[in-house]
Amino acid sequence: MPESFACLPGRGTHRAVLAFQEAVRRYRWLVRLDVRRFFLEIEWDILLSVLDRAFDDPPLRRLVVTVLESARNLYADHRLLSQLGLAEVYTPRPGKGLPIGSLTSQLFANTFLDGIDHHIKRTLKVRGYVRYMDDLALFGDRRGELRAQATEAAAWLAAHRRLELREKGAGPMSTRGSFTFLGYTVSRSERRVARRTVQRMRGRLKATVRAGGAGEDERQADVADALRANVRGLIF
Repeated sequence: MPESFACLPGRGTHRAVLAFQEAVRRYRWLVRLDVRRFFLEIEWDILLSVLDRAFDDPPLRRLVVTVLESARNLYADHRLLSQLGLAEVYTPRPGKGLPIGSLTSQLFANTFLDGIDHHIKRTLKVRGYVRYMDDLALFGDRRGELRAQATEAAAWLAAHRRLELREKGAGPMSTRGSFTFLGYTVSRSERRVARRTVQRMRGRLKATVRAGGAGEDERQADVADALRANVRGLIF
Protein backbone atom coordinates (compact mmCIF):
# COMPACT_ATOMS: atom_id res chain seq x y z
CA MET A 1 0.00 0.00 0.00
CA PRO A 2 1.22 3.58 -0.61
CA GLU A 3 1.27 4.24 3.15
CA SER A 4 3.98 1.60 3.65
CA PHE A 5 7.67 2.49 3.36
CA ALA A 6 11.09 0.75 3.72
CA CYS A 7 12.88 -1.41 1.17
CA LEU A 8 10.59 -0.26 -1.65
CA PRO A 9 11.52 1.71 -4.82
CA GLY A 10 10.94 5.42 -4.21
CA ARG A 11 9.69 4.80 -0.67
CA GLY A 12 12.77 4.95 1.54
CA THR A 13 13.55 6.86 4.72
CA HIS A 14 13.34 10.37 3.27
CA ARG A 15 10.00 9.74 1.58
CA ALA A 16 8.61 8.27 4.81
CA VAL A 17 9.70 11.34 6.80
CA LEU A 18 8.04 13.62 4.26
CA ALA A 19 4.81 11.62 4.46
CA PHE A 20 4.94 11.74 8.26
CA GLN A 21 5.39 15.51 8.28
CA GLU A 22 2.58 15.98 5.78
CA ALA A 23 0.24 14.03 8.08
CA VAL A 24 1.42 15.99 11.14
CA ARG A 25 0.47 19.20 9.34
CA ARG A 26 -2.88 17.87 8.17
CA TYR A 27 -4.34 16.12 11.25
CA ARG A 28 -4.88 17.08 14.88
CA TRP A 29 -3.96 13.82 16.64
CA LEU A 30 -1.32 11.10 16.32
CA VAL A 31 -0.87 7.63 17.84
CA ARG A 32 2.47 5.81 17.51
CA LEU A 33 2.56 2.00 17.58
CA ASP A 34 5.93 0.25 17.80
CA VAL A 35 6.19 -3.53 17.75
CA ARG A 36 8.15 -5.10 20.60
CA ARG A 37 11.29 -6.98 19.42
CA PHE A 38 9.87 -7.11 15.93
CA PHE A 39 12.49 -9.07 14.01
CA LEU A 40 13.04 -11.49 16.89
CA GLU A 41 9.32 -12.19 17.29
CA ILE A 42 8.37 -12.97 13.67
CA GLU A 43 7.16 -16.57 13.57
CA TRP A 44 8.11 -18.54 10.49
CA ASP A 45 4.86 -20.46 10.16
CA ILE A 46 2.86 -17.23 10.01
CA LEU A 47 5.36 -15.65 7.61
CA LEU A 48 5.21 -18.65 5.27
CA SER A 49 1.41 -18.62 5.28
CA VAL A 50 1.50 -14.93 4.31
CA LEU A 51 4.02 -15.59 1.54
CA ASP A 52 1.98 -18.58 0.29
CA ARG A 53 -0.91 -16.21 -0.38
CA ALA A 54 1.43 -13.88 -2.29
CA PHE A 55 2.88 -16.44 -4.70
CA ASP A 56 2.45 -20.07 -5.76
CA ASP A 57 5.99 -21.16 -6.62
CA PRO A 58 7.27 -24.30 -4.82
CA PRO A 59 10.95 -23.77 -5.74
CA LEU A 60 10.80 -20.19 -4.46
CA ARG A 61 9.14 -21.36 -1.26
CA ARG A 62 11.91 -23.91 -0.71
CA LEU A 63 14.44 -21.12 -1.17
CA VAL A 64 12.64 -19.00 1.42
CA VAL A 65 12.68 -21.92 3.87
CA THR A 66 16.42 -22.37 3.24
CA VAL A 67 17.02 -18.69 4.02
CA LEU A 68 15.00 -18.96 7.22
CA GLU A 69 16.74 -22.15 8.31
CA SER A 70 20.16 -20.52 7.84
CA ALA A 71 19.35 -18.31 10.84
CA ARG A 72 17.71 -20.98 13.01
CA ASN A 73 20.22 -20.71 15.87
CA LEU A 74 21.11 -17.05 15.40
CA TYR A 75 19.49 -15.77 18.58
CA ALA A 76 20.72 -18.73 20.61
CA ASP A 77 24.10 -16.97 20.58
CA HIS A 78 24.45 -15.36 23.99
CA ARG A 79 26.99 -12.84 22.66
CA LEU A 80 24.51 -11.54 20.09
CA LEU A 81 21.76 -11.22 22.68
CA SER A 82 24.19 -9.32 24.90
CA GLN A 83 24.92 -6.86 22.08
CA LEU A 84 21.17 -6.35 21.71
CA GLY A 85 20.76 -5.89 25.46
CA LEU A 86 18.48 -8.94 25.69
CA ALA A 87 20.71 -11.59 27.26
CA GLU A 88 18.78 -11.70 30.54
CA VAL A 89 15.27 -10.98 29.27
CA TYR A 90 14.80 -12.93 26.03
CA THR A 91 14.60 -16.68 25.46
CA PRO A 92 15.05 -17.69 21.79
CA ARG A 93 12.71 -20.29 20.33
CA PRO A 94 13.18 -22.42 17.16
CA GLY A 95 11.13 -21.30 14.17
CA LYS A 96 11.12 -17.70 15.21
CA GLY A 97 13.16 -14.59 14.35
CA LEU A 98 14.82 -12.98 11.33
CA PRO A 99 18.41 -11.66 11.12
CA ILE A 100 18.40 -7.90 11.76
CA GLY A 101 19.82 -5.97 8.81
CA SER A 102 19.54 -8.70 6.19
CA LEU A 103 17.89 -7.59 2.93
CA THR A 104 15.67 -10.69 2.84
CA SER A 105 14.62 -9.95 6.42
CA GLN A 106 13.49 -6.47 5.42
CA LEU A 107 11.49 -7.85 2.49
CA PHE A 108 9.94 -10.60 4.61
CA ALA A 109 9.16 -8.21 7.47
CA ASN A 110 7.47 -5.68 5.20
CA THR A 111 5.30 -8.41 3.69
CA PHE A 112 4.58 -9.78 7.16
CA LEU A 113 2.86 -6.52 8.15
CA ASP A 114 1.09 -5.84 4.86
CA GLY A 115 -2.10 -7.20 6.41
CA ILE A 116 -2.15 -4.56 9.15
CA ASP A 117 -1.85 -1.84 6.49
CA HIS A 118 -5.04 -3.07 4.81
CA HIS A 119 -6.81 -3.55 8.14
CA ILE A 120 -5.98 -0.03 9.31
CA LYS A 121 -6.97 1.70 6.07
CA ARG A 122 -9.83 -0.46 4.76
CA THR A 123 -11.47 -1.86 7.90
CA LEU A 124 -10.69 0.70 10.59
CA LYS A 125 -10.86 3.61 8.12
CA VAL A 126 -7.96 5.49 9.71
CA ARG A 127 -7.67 8.79 7.84
CA GLY A 128 -3.89 9.28 7.98
CA TYR A 129 -1.35 6.46 8.19
CA VAL A 130 2.39 5.99 7.73
CA ARG A 131 4.33 2.78 8.39
CA TYR A 132 8.08 2.28 8.19
CA MET A 133 8.74 -1.39 8.91
CA ASP A 134 7.44 -1.87 12.49
CA ASP A 135 6.95 1.82 13.30
CA LEU A 136 3.27 2.67 12.73
CA ALA A 137 1.80 6.17 12.90
CA LEU A 138 -1.99 6.67 12.88
CA PHE A 139 -3.48 10.14 12.39
CA GLY A 140 -6.93 11.61 12.79
CA ASP A 141 -8.97 14.60 13.93
CA ARG A 142 -11.10 12.84 16.57
CA ARG A 143 -9.10 11.82 19.63
CA GLY A 144 -11.51 9.19 20.93
CA GLU A 145 -11.99 7.60 17.54
CA LEU A 146 -8.23 7.43 16.96
CA ARG A 147 -7.69 5.85 20.38
CA ALA A 148 -10.23 3.13 19.57
CA GLN A 149 -8.68 2.52 16.14
CA ALA A 150 -5.21 2.14 17.69
CA THR A 151 -6.56 -0.35 20.22
CA GLU A 152 -8.14 -2.41 17.44
CA ALA A 153 -4.93 -2.30 15.41
CA ALA A 154 -2.98 -3.62 18.40
CA ALA A 155 -5.55 -6.40 18.84
CA TRP A 156 -5.17 -7.38 15.16
CA LEU A 157 -1.39 -7.61 15.50
CA ALA A 158 -1.75 -9.87 18.54
CA ALA A 159 -4.40 -12.11 16.99
CA HIS A 160 -3.09 -12.43 13.43
CA ARG A 161 0.69 -11.97 13.80
CA ARG A 162 1.24 -12.82 17.48
CA LEU A 163 3.05 -9.54 18.02
CA GLU A 164 2.97 -7.20 21.03
CA LEU A 165 3.54 -3.47 21.12
CA ARG A 166 6.58 -1.98 22.83
CA GLU A 167 4.45 0.43 24.85
CA LYS A 168 0.91 -0.52 25.70
CA GLY A 169 -1.76 2.07 26.28
CA ALA A 170 0.01 5.02 24.63
CA GLY A 171 -2.75 7.52 23.89
CA PRO A 172 -3.20 10.09 21.11
CA MET A 173 -0.78 13.02 21.07
CA SER A 174 -1.40 16.47 19.67
CA THR A 175 0.36 17.00 16.35
CA ARG A 176 1.32 20.50 17.48
CA GLY A 177 4.37 19.00 19.19
CA SER A 178 7.61 17.66 17.71
CA PHE A 179 8.39 13.98 17.17
CA THR A 180 11.41 11.79 16.53
CA PHE A 181 10.81 9.68 13.45
CA LEU A 182 13.48 7.63 11.62
CA GLY A 183 16.33 9.67 13.04
CA TYR A 184 14.74 13.07 12.41
CA THR A 185 13.00 15.59 14.60
CA VAL A 186 9.76 16.44 12.79
CA SER A 187 7.13 19.07 13.52
CA ARG A 188 4.68 21.12 11.49
CA SER A 189 7.29 23.80 10.90
CA GLU A 190 10.61 21.97 10.67
CA ARG A 191 12.39 18.78 9.74
CA ARG A 192 15.95 18.26 10.98
CA VAL A 193 18.37 15.54 12.00
CA ALA A 194 17.68 14.49 15.59
CA ARG A 195 20.35 15.32 18.17
CA ARG A 196 20.60 11.67 19.15
CA THR A 197 21.34 10.74 15.52
CA VAL A 198 24.15 13.30 15.34
CA GLN A 199 25.64 12.08 18.62
CA ARG A 200 25.55 8.47 17.47
CA MET A 201 27.13 9.42 14.14
CA ARG A 202 29.84 11.43 15.88
CA GLY A 203 30.71 8.47 18.12
CA ARG A 204 30.99 6.09 15.19
CA LEU A 205 33.09 8.50 13.17
CA LYS A 206 35.46 9.06 16.09
CA ALA A 207 35.86 5.32 16.56
CA THR A 208 36.53 4.82 12.85
CA VAL A 209 39.12 7.61 12.65
CA ARG A 210 40.77 6.44 15.87
CA ALA A 211 41.20 2.97 14.40
CA GLY A 212 43.00 4.51 11.44
CA GLY A 213 45.95 5.58 13.59
CA ALA A 214 46.06 9.27 12.63
CA GLY A 215 47.31 11.99 14.99
CA GLU A 216 44.90 13.64 17.42
CA ASP A 217 44.60 16.89 15.46
CA GLU A 218 44.09 15.01 12.22
CA ARG A 219 41.47 12.80 13.85
CA GLN A 220 39.50 15.76 15.15
CA ALA A 221 39.62 17.48 11.74
CA ASP A 222 38.57 14.30 9.93
CA VAL A 223 35.68 13.75 12.34
CA ALA A 224 34.47 17.33 11.92
CA ASP A 225 34.67 17.15 8.11
CA ALA A 226 32.95 13.77 7.94
CA LEU A 227 30.23 14.85 10.35
CA ARG A 228 29.47 18.01 8.38
CA ALA A 229 29.33 16.03 5.12
CA ASN A 230 27.02 13.38 6.55
CA VAL A 231 24.68 15.82 8.25
CA ARG A 232 24.34 17.83 5.03
CA GLY A 233 23.39 14.60 3.30
CA LEU A 234 20.67 13.91 5.86
CA ILE A 235 18.97 17.30 5.55
CA PHE A 236 16.55 17.44 2.65
